[in-house]
Amino acid sequence: MYAISEGELSRLLSISISLDQVNATLSSERESWKQTSAELVGSLESSKNEVAWLRGELAPLMTELPALRETSAALSLSLATSEASTASWRTQAEVSEKQLEASAKSMMQYAGDLSRAEQLMDRWRLTALILAGLGALKLAAEFLM
Repeated sequence: MYAISEGELSRLLSISISLDQVNATLSSERESWKQTSAELVGSLESSKNEVAWLRGELAPLMTELPALRETSAALSLSLATSEASTASWRTQAEVSEKQLEASAKSMMQYAGDLSRAEQLMDRWRLTALILAGLGALKLAAEFLM
């Protein structure tokens, strides 16, 4: 038979106690990992459900996307056309404004010319009246003579 000394027995007992502590720690860690693993599986299942729900919500939008792209392109083209039209109208408005200014200047000049012509006519009428008066005086003088 094999005889074990008290020192070896003490050392084996110490190793046994250490192994029991390691085993208890490993068991505790295993339970913790099992719980964490279960939580992760639950979270993964929940995420899968959310992804499925999002796919269901996005499916109709994905079918509308090409039509929305076409509408967006049409609106962009319409906007570009409107901007070009606005620029053309702005140019036409500027030309019209310049034409109106020129017409206004011309009308002012015409009004000035008309005013001068009226003054000249007034002078001619006055001259005609004076001449008529002088002619009448001459006739009267001739008659009296």
